[in-house]
Amino acid sequence: MLSLADRRDRATYDPSLTTPVKYTVASAGAAPDTLTYGPSFYDLAGSLKGPTTVGFNRRLNNLTNVISAAKVASSKMANLDAFELGNEPECEGFVKRDQCQEADESLYQQ
Repeated sequence: MLSLADRRDRATYDPSLTTPVKYTVASAGAAPDTLTYGPSFYDLAGSLKGPTTVGFNRRLNNLTNVISAAKVASSKMANLDAFELGNEPECEGFVKRDQCQEADESLYQQ
């Protein structure tokens, strides 16, 4: 599984980005505050050995962005096996966002 979305799903595809990934962090070792990836990310992903599943951010609810990224992934990755649309279905509108975040963070405190 290949996913740019961290546990809070902040990844956004930018078709004009010239680097594979661009991100900012509040401090060393912190999860990214923002994470953007471009078409060249899929060039790198296409070089992975074996079947590869690509996960897409759904928390930001930008379906147009997901479709754009999926089209590029499918054109650049001969090793593409599947897409995963969101990785936390319980956080996709079925519960309140703050409840989801609380539940998510509690998993890391165990």
